[in-house]
Amino acid sequence: MTKAFCIAFLMTFFSVFDVPVFWPILLCYWIVLFVLTMRRQIAHMIKYKYIPFSFGKQVKLLTDCGFDLQVNSSICLLMHVTFCN
Repeated sequence: MTKAFCIAFLMTFFSVFDVPVFWPILLCYWIVLFVLTMRRQIAHMIKYKYIPFSFGKQVKLLTDCGFDLQVNSSICLLMHVTFCN
């Protein structure tokens, strides 16, 4: 365990360190942290073309325009229109 963890753990046993926190401020703080962190993560996923959710069955799409794609069945038509037109 780290030194900071041990000190913080020991401080929980003394009422001097029991500081009241107004919960709406704490909630706003956590929301801001979450948004800033996820914005960075989502930007990274978009940059590397990572799609975290897939719906439907994976199918191999052989298009008449020369592309051989393995895509989600729910977006086959969209991929066909995008790549062939």
